Order: sequence, then structure tokens, then C-alpha cells
Amino acid sequence: MKKKTKCLEEWKLLDETTGEVFSIPSMPMQVHEILAFHGKIGDGWKWGKTADCAWVNAHDWRYEGSFSCEGPDVLLQCEGLDTVCEIQVNGKQAGTWKDCYLPAVFDLKGVAKPGKNLLTIRLPSMNQVMKEMEEHHQEEIQKDGLKPAVFLRKTFHDFTTYLGNDDYLLGKTEDTNVFICVGPPLLRKKIADRLMQNPNLHFPNLILSNTRICEDVQMGKGCMISMDAAISTNVTLGDFVFLNLRSSISHDGRIGDFVTLSPDVTLAGNVTVGNFCELGLGTKIIQGIWIGGHTVTGAGSVVVQDIAGNCTIMGVPAKERDRR
Repeated sequence: MKKKTKCLEEWKLLDETTGEVFSIPSMPMQVHEILAFHGKIGDGWKWGKTADCAWVNAHDWRYEGSFSCEGPDVLLQCEGLDTVCEIQVNGKQAGTWKDCYLPAVFDLKGVAKPGKNLLTIRLPSMNQVMKEMEEHHQEEIQKDGLKPAVFLRKTFHDFTTYLGNDDYLLGKTEDTNVFICVGPPLLRKKIADRLMQNPNLHFPNLILSNTRICEDVQMGKGCMISMDAAISTNVTLGDFVFLNLRSSISHDGRIGDFVTLSPDVTLAGNVTVGNFCELGLGTKIIQGIWIGGHTVTGAGSVVVQDIAGNCTIMGVPAKERDRR
């Protein structure tokens, strides 16, 4: 018989670099939230001001908690574990993790025991992780003549702004390619504006496999074109445009800066999309439509008329639901 138990009690955070121990008032709670609760950093991270917490990225961290089970056959599922880490149970390694999207599941057979168990989640210094990644790929970089590349994925986790990883990039003195794979348009612009202060950072276009792009397509810088996306003839993309899986733009399309097309978005011919628009999953826009800037479309929307912008639209046909 399966039994589910939440591991939300008896948690603490340890700074392995300094030996400090911090109580955790409730779980789930991220490193920066815990440090802010104890007054170790200010609240600037909420607004993207990370100067006083850049040091966090140079330290090693460890969460410690406990759970009880009735037998040795246990599956541990961690949601929101958006970082590089090692999982230990009773001092033995149960697994490692380095994914930013999927729930982490670990089979604890052989490490868990009936009764109370100690659960440890170790977070290495992200500065060190990034350095090791570059060193690991040096052979390929030198062999193929490629520049080092750094991916920024998602928003509020250990790879991006609140722990100061952009400060690490701002200090780069050699030419480095950076791909900003963050969905929300305004946040993508915020990161780009900050990183472009360093002239050594470059923002090439990233085009993944199985895409279909006509030769006369014009792109700005920093665009990301995901797998199975399609762009037809005479299309222009602005800077830092993000085309997700299976999205498509038909002939004579005009896409502004920092626009996000979610998976399965379809734009018919001669469609114009303004700056900072975010088109939701499966949005369809018929031929000749003009979409004003800062427009958000709900999933599955069908747009059949021009949109002034600065609004949220949804439905079939899509209608304005909220003004910005």
C-alpha cells in the first residue's frame, strides 16, 4: 500500500562555507528568502537589485530535514528543485540533480530505513559550477573555434539574478556568448539590459535542430528558435525573440523586440506583433492582423481583429479581458 508523506518539518539551512546555521520558519523556502528572513541580505532581490547578495553565489549551502517511513522502499519527489544539487539520505548519496523544469524523483532503496531518516540537499557554489562547466567544454570550444556560452534559464533560482550570477557574467573579461532563455519578455529585457553593460558579452541567435527557416528571414540579436519551429519567407524578427516548440510564422510577418511565442503558436501571413508581447500556448492569429505592444494572449486564443496593445486577450474569438 502506497503512503504519501510531506517532508516539511525540522528543516534548517547551513552555510558550509562559514558554518552558520539558519532556522527555516516554513517550507518550501529558498535560500535568499531564508537569508532575508534572518537579516543577512536586504529585500533588494525582490526588485532585481542583487549587489548585497552576490556573495551567496560563491558559498556552498546545505538544507537538512527529516522524514519517517515504514519500510526501505521509498520514492522521494522534490518539486521546485531548480538547481544543481546532491541529495543525501542518512549520509549516503541518493542522487544528483541539474534540471530547471522537471520534478526530481529519487529511489531511496538502500539508503532509507524504517523510522526517522535524515535528508540533506547540498547546493554547491554556482560560481564554481559555472567555472567547471566552462573548463569541461574547453576542448570542444578550442577544437571547433566556438566561444564559451552561458545559458540563463528561468527566473528566480540559483542560475539567475537574485543570487548574483549576472554579476559573474558582468565580470567576464574574455569574449563570451550568452543565451537568455527566460520566457517573460520584460524580465528578459531586464537581464539583457544589465548584461549588455559588458562589451565582452555577445548575444548570437540560437537555432535548435529540426527548425525550418527561409533564407530571407531577418533576425536581430539574442533570438532563440526552438525545435520544430517554422519561419516562412520575408519575415523580420526583432531582438531577443523567443519562438518555442512548434511555433510558426507565415510569410511577411513582423515581430518586435522581446516577443515570446509559446509552444504551438501559429501566425498567418502578414501578421505584425509589437514589442514585449507574450502569445500563450496554442494561440492562432489570422492573416493581416496587427497586435500592439505589451499584449498577452490566453492559451488557445484565436485572434481575428487588430489589438491596440497593453492588454490581455483570450477566447475564441479573442476578446479583451484586462487593460494594462
